[in-house]
Amino acid sequence: GNSWYIIWKGSVNVVTNGKGLVTTLHEGDDFGQLALVNEAPRAATIVLAEDNCHFLRVDKEDFNRILRVIHIDSSIMLLWGPVAQWLEPSPRKWEDLGSIPGQRETHSPLFTGSQ
Repeated sequence: GNSWYIIWKGSVNVVTNGKGLVTTLHEGDDFGQLALVNEAPRAATIVLAEDNCHFLRVDKEDFNRILRVIHIDSSIMLLWGPVAQWLEPSPRKWEDLGSIPGQRETHSPLFTGSQ
């Protein structure tokens, strides 16, 4: 497969040679991503369940770009997640950084919320 599809309008049937109709997908559902990730042939055939269906199509290059961004965001959350959780209950904790033993007192607009 070379694209990932998101159903914008309408519905489609997912059909395989062995099982026939497997399921029906509706607006907001998606298909095709497994063939992109696994670089394998499609596992099923998509058949329109109604006329006038519309899809959002994401080609393989854009799909891989999305995965890279998600991976980067996930890596950042793994690294900074504990800091974000620590800050969430009380952003004022940043004001107390100077009182932590061994911590240099620095104040940055990035952390205080003021721009």
